[in-house]
Amino acid sequence: MALGCAAREDERHLYFGSILGYVQRYPELGEAIHRGLLNTRHTEMLRLLQVGIDSGELQPDPDLALVIDLLFSPLLVGRLDFCGAVSPKAARKIVDIIFDGCCAPV
Repeated sequence: MALGCAAREDERHLYFGSILGYVQRYPELGEAIHRGLLNTRHTEMLRLLQVGIDSGELQPDPDLALVIDLLFSPLLVGRLDFCGAVSPKAARKIVDIIFDGCCAPV
């Protein structure tokens, strides 16, 4: 069971705030968390976005690093803050909002 999920609701917010505070003070911790949680997903997402660009579904010039950050950030925060409770409906809305801005014109 995740540390945040084992804690009461008010304690989860304390843990989340502490993690963010440590990440701000110790950038190497942030990098380690990023590598551990996101690196594999980042590589796969980059590949999938490139497929979308190559097929003409996405604009040819999006800032791919920014698109990936925009996709992952709400999911990561949801996972840390709400024990992974990002619903499929919410995930779909996140994707729809982000890709509205980088889809190729029809």
